[in-house]
Amino acid sequence: MLTSATANFEYQPNLDWNIQLNTLYSVLNADNSNQNFLWQPSSVFARGGHISDAKIIDNTLAFARYSKVPEQNAQNLPFSTAMEAIWRESEINTSSVHLIVSQQAHLWQNQYQIGFTKGGGGSKQDHTSQFSANTAYTVDTTERKNIIANYDVSPLDGQAWQLTEARNDSQDSNDQEFYLQGDFERAIDHSSRTHNSRLC
Repeated sequence: MLTSATANFEYQPNLDWNIQLNTLYSVLNADNSNQNFLWQPSSVFARGGHISDAKIIDNTLAFARYSKVPEQNAQNLPFSTAMEAIWRESEINTSSVHLIVSQQAHLWQNQYQIGFTKGGGGSKQDHTSQFSANTAYTVDTTERKNIIANYDVSPLDGQAWQLTEARNDSQDSNDQEFYLQGDFERAIDHSSRTHNSRLC
């Protein structure tokens, strides 16, 4: 959900001075959750597994069947694929105040600016859990908008999947800036004189 507000004020006390004040406040609440199935062919190949029924389309592997990791090689990392769930408490906020003063002083046009801006946010809490299993599986990407994966061990069989990662961290950051600026412009008057003479 996005909540934002902005306010702008302008005041001209006379023809020589103009004052503007611009403010902004915005908060984006972006709590989210994600679920991923992670295919890990490198884990299969590195520990003696193999690929079969490969289908190549436009020099890209579009379909393949990946074997289980052989049991004798699966003692340290006994999985070939994983399911991952992530829950994030996320918020992004922005605020700024910007004052502009313009001055007309004869041939001079001056502008003075002063402001403050602050932004921050990210994931205040990032919870991750991952469950893995040693199973043969197929991945089919021949249909561009419909990626299909099938597992010999059902993702619904909780006893066949073991917890391989549990993590809680945050990725928050904040930054703020204060700034000043002055611009001065002077018109250059090029006057010329014309001398006329008459012969009698």
